[in-house]
Amino acid sequence: MTISEFFSKYNLHDSLLENINYDEKRRIITLEIDFCYWLQENYTGDMPETGMITLIFSNVIKFDYTPFSINSDEIISVNNNSDGRLYLEFFNDITEECHSLCIIAEQVEIVE
Repeated sequence: MTISEFFSKYNLHDSLLENINYDEKRRIITLEIDFCYWLQENYTGDMPETGMITLIFSNVIKFDYTPFSINSDEIISVNNNSDGRLYLEFFNDITEECHSLCIIAEQVEIVE
């Protein structure tokens, strides 16, 4: 799916960013996320409240991110522009700093 389609279907707010991996040669970014199922429209009480997912962005056109040590950083803001950019802002509770990333990619896939 496109980033815009992903943005319209899934809510990443309050989920925890666990890892970022960028394979520049293959133009793939993977984000490991402790995902808040309970914030999704289709959530029902018999589902787990949270769980690990991996987002795989392929055919990456642009990736802006300054590496730092991630420690279950809380995703506090997610935005998507009409040009297909995904902006994530997250908070590191150890350093008490906010960090961000920007991804432009042709596709995103969710692996549970």
